[in-house]
Amino acid sequence: MTRVNVRIEDLETGNVPAVSVLSGQACRNPVAIPLRPGSRPWSPGGRKIVAVLPVEPARVREHKVLTNASWVVLVALAAALLAAFAVGWVPAAIAFVLYALFVVIGDARWIGAKPNERDSVMLLRVHRAFAHAVVDQYGLPTR
Repeated sequence: MTRVNVRIEDLETGNVPAVSVLSGQACRNPVAIPLRPGSRPWSPGGRKIVAVLPVEPARVREHKVLTNASWVVLVALAAALLAAFAVGWVPAAIAFVLYALFVVIGDARWIGAKPNERDSVMLLRVHRAFAHAVVDQYGLPTR
């Protein structure tokens, strides 16, 4: 995995090479992915860019499953914390570990972004083949 500069206009219009961002294989399945360059889990606000990028349907489903599972576990964590006085802290601790695990795995297996220049962002955790295709098409350097 690597990182690459991409113009915001190209991300929003889907004007990127037909190479999967996550696997590097030829892919013509455009998916709208909300990116918040520079945001952190503890500060989710910030500028939102809806990027249209090629991603395999299986990876999109995996991301949705992990996201939904993390929400379910977060609700279970809240319920376990409320019931901690009657049941004990073990269910709450298990739910907290599961939630953290789902968030870390989901973040590591998905696309990230950080602010770069005024009209471009740095896409993080993209496949090298996608990065090379972007550089070949637009001449924007990778880092």
